[in-house]
Formats: sequence, structure tokens, C-alpha cells
Amino acid sequence: MEKQQIKQLALSILEDGEISEKSYNWILNNFSKNDMKLFVGYFNAAFKDKNVVVRYAGTPSDTVKEKISKMFPNKNLIYLRDDKEIGAGIRIEFGDYILDYTVTNMIVKIMKGIRESL
Repeated sequence: MEKQQIKQLALSILEDGEISEKSYNWILNNFSKNDMKLFVGYFNAAFKDKNVVVRYAGTPSDTVKEKISKMFPNKNLIYLRDDKEIGAGIRIEFGDYILDYTVTNMIVKIMKGIRESL
């Protein structure tokens, strides 16, 4: 299968939001290891381009959700509660970028600053 066909398949599955069992089985039975790597790479890149993942601890207020929506007007927002890793705060992942406003990250930065100044 050609690279462009694999890319189109990945994009169409992402657009549909689901994959049929028939398509799933066809991909598993007909893709080589390299084809599968390409497919996953194209799918991940398209997913990152289309979606913003917001990880949070607790429950974000409506005001926070509204501000995030304004920051990313043409993106699908995916909210994931992650109390254990986040601790407190919010982490926004879009494309290859991460905005990390978590207490854990702030503590790490403070400790790094203290170590560097010693």
C-alpha cells in the first residue's frame, strides 16, 4: 500500500471517529510492520492537529473551560481527569506543545532553581 493511501485511511478513520470491525481486521491482516508504523504516525499527527487534550485534577470551573475554548476555537477539546499524576492544576496538550500549570510542575521548577543557586 502506498504512503498516500495509508495517510488517507488514517485521516478518514479519524474523521469518522470510529473504525469498523471489517476495516480493523483488514488493517491487521494486510499491513506490514512498516505500513502499521506509518499508519499510527499519520493517525497520531492528525489527532494532535485536530484535538486538544486537557488533563486536570478535581473539576475545572465553567470559566476555565470557557477560556480554554477561546484559546482553541477550532479544536475538539478532550477533558481527562487525572488526579494522581496532576495533583492539582491543569495541563493542556496541543500538537507538540504542553502548557503545564500543575502544582507538581511548579514544585519541580522551584526545586531546580534552589539546586542551581546552591
